[in-house]
Amino acid sequence: MKEIAALVRQAIPLTVRGDVPSSAFPRQYQAESLDISLHLSHSAYGSSMLIGILTSTSASESIGAFEGMNADLHIAPGPFATEGDKQKENPFQRAQIDDLGHFVFRDVPGGEYVMVLHLPGREVIIEELAIR
Repeated sequence: MKEIAALVRQAIPLTVRGDVPSSAFPRQYQAESLDISLHLSHSAYGSSMLIGILTSTSASESIGAFEGMNADLHIAPGPFATEGDKQKENPFQRAQIDDLGHFVFRDVPGGEYVMVLHLPGREVIIEELAIR
């Protein structure tokens, strides 16, 4: 089963003249009982790292069950653009979810991406993921 994760809109913080524009990160997504938090950080060498944290609002869903599952990062338009339900391309990067629900993509250049989380019994898709 495929689910599209919905971006949770957050309140725009108050800014004053001279403030540096804020990043589009962190971002919060929801797919049923799953919450996905994405953070953008930089390595010591200046390259971007995309860090994901999974949590669940369901008492019957343990984050530990996601350990070892794959999180794939695809260059947009993504793996389902022309093939419908079939994934047609290999991911740009693949990370494994750890026992705490964390995953990291390292050395991510600026661009547009689609993320696919391969979880037990479902795939969660995050579209229009822009890294700047």
